[in-house]
Amino acid sequence: MAEIFISHIHEEADQAKALAWYIKERLFIKSFRASDRWDLPAGEDWLERILRELQDCRLMLSLLSPKSTTRPWIHFEAGAAWVAEKPIISCCHAGLEMGSLPQPLATITALALPDQLYALITAVHGYMKPDEIAPPPDPPDDPFRVAVERALRGEHFWAPEPSPPTASDQRTER
Repeated sequence: MAEIFISHIHEEADQAKALAWYIKERLFIKSFRASDRWDLPAGEDWLERILRELQDCRLMLSLLSPKSTTRPWIHFEAGAAWVAEKPIISCCHAGLEMGSLPQPLATITALALPDQLYALITAVHGYMKPDEIAPPPDPPDDPFRVAVERALRGEHFWAPEPSPPTASDQRTER
């Protein structure tokens, strides 16, 4: 199971992939995305898996855009995390202003991406590794940062697919 659940709509899978990749590269923390073929392989009961990941995650990132805030699954997943008392970080992008978030999403402090990408990294770090010093910000011309920022602006994300999970990445279930 992953420590972070990234809630997103299918059309924004590239942006979710960029965030997951960046968090793994910067903080060494695995996230779950229902759009990732390694996270949700063919033949698996997708609803059961999503519910299990929501239960087991320690933090939710909700990727919010003008389009995604009209979709029921975004609200369903955020509600599930809220009821389970999981921290939720709302990540506004694609022109969605933090001040125009619909209720009840507006009650959660949000970040504007890609402009607040480092704020996202420090927030995730604070929830997941509170006893460690946060990594320093990337320089503005860092190619990995630039690739993630471009993906969050709607360009195709070019980073390679993550490797399939290893046995050490998964918990043994009984």
